[in-house]
Amino acid sequence: LWPRANPAFVRYAIATEAGGMKKLELPDGSVVRMNSDTAVSVDLTANERRVDLQRGEAHFTVAKDSSRPFVVSAAGVSVRAVGTAFNVSLKRTSLEVYVNEGKVKVEEKSRSGSTPAQSVDVNSVLEAGHKIVVDLKPVPITKPMATVVPVAPPEAEQTLAWQAKQLEFDDRPLREIVAEFNRYNQHQLVIADDALGRRTFGGTFRADDYATLVELLERRFDVIAERSGQQTTLRVRTRR
Repeated sequence: LWPRANPAFVRYAIATEAGGMKKLELPDGSVVRMNSDTAVSVDLTANERRVDLQRGEAHFTVAKDSSRPFVVSAAGVSVRAVGTAFNVSLKRTSLEVYVNEGKVKVEEKSRSGSTPAQSVDVNSVLEAGHKIVVDLKPVPITKPMATVVPVAPPEAEQTLAWQAKQLEFDDRPLREIVAEFNRYNQHQLVIADDALGRRTFGGTFRADDYATLVELLERRFDVIAERSGQQTTLRVRTRR
């Protein structure tokens, strides 16, 4: 355990680039795995272990220490654990927390001058096999902003597949698939047709292998790929 006799804290500030991943082993025995394009700051003190997820996605395996809670903060929401494992993904319009071991407490953290996330119950406890999705889009304060749902094993595997540098999709809109690939690659995919972006696909790919996805779309789904420098534009083939 972290030596309580020494109140001095340890601080980390770490970021990953697009396509990069890092594993951070903390002095208390906890492990933070950071996904592509992720930034975190970590403060360890004699009384608390705190992580601020500034962007991206990270998985936390927390060493048990009931006297020093482990708290992850992101977008005005805190996730509090003692000994557990969970995944936090901060997206443009939502925050997702999935627990694969143990349980965590999800609550609104104090933010000066901010609007509270009223629907995030301060007593919400998230158990293993469940996730909470917090809507970060501006909405009337009376509208529900958070939903807790069970996660089936196939979805759980997809949620954590990034740790093996894999992307798994099951009946997902192409615009979401492309957004995931773009997180991991300097070469960016662009969808030129809204209808194409709404079409759903599935499959398992290496996170850095966007070329296989593009080839599959060209060969089997009547898609034209126009390559130019660090960008590939996808559009539906026009029939004559």
